[in-house]
Amino acid sequence: MSFFSKFFGVNKNSDSKKDSELLVEKFETIHSFWEFVTKEDKWYLKYSPYRIKNIDKYISDLAPLIIKTTNQLRTEMKFTSDEYWEINKWDNFLFQKDNSENGNFKLDKDLKFKQNCSNCKKDIGYAPRYPKSICRNCYDKKTDIEGRKVEFYNTYWSGAGCQGYYVGTEQKEKYDSNDCFIDGKEFFAEEARFGGIVIQLKE
Repeated sequence: MSFFSKFFGVNKNSDSKKDSELLVEKFETIHSFWEFVTKEDKWYLKYSPYRIKNIDKYISDLAPLIIKTTNQLRTEMKFTSDEYWEINKWDNFLFQKDNSENGNFKLDKDLKFKQNCSNCKKDIGYAPRYPKSICRNCYDKKTDIEGRKVEFYNTYWSGAGCQGYYVGTEQKEKYDSNDCFIDGKEFFAEEARFGGIVIQLKE
């Protein structure tokens, strides 16, 4: 699957027959529908908003439930990278409907998508491409496995590449790994999509 398809959740041609048979109107309330959808731990692997018939009619009432649930999943961080794209489809479904010229749905400004530092759990704002990234304070705590501080830079002026160095060596002593450690947990560094470096919790 392409990155575009993953990020925007446009892989609608799944062979999941159960989704296509799931009708919101069969439930007494929106809350009972959502409880049914999310009753399993990894419900997002089973259900996609793009495969539930007539879900658009209920999107205004579903939006706060979707956002609350995906925020909680990002807080718990029990998903793999591949699994996260399935979670992200629900948020992107709301974004797409909010930006649609043909629809009348607009996201409530009071509904906030949230994300936490994967180390200290501090609120760091929503960065959907990097669900397990860290905050600025934790960024400065990176070390090698022996506890020596390391830093990472792009290797090209365009913002591509990722190279590690030991802190205090003026980028002369290379650290030849993209793995690093913070408070006993293992992380990895990589180039960010639009330049810079992002550090994420390693699976």
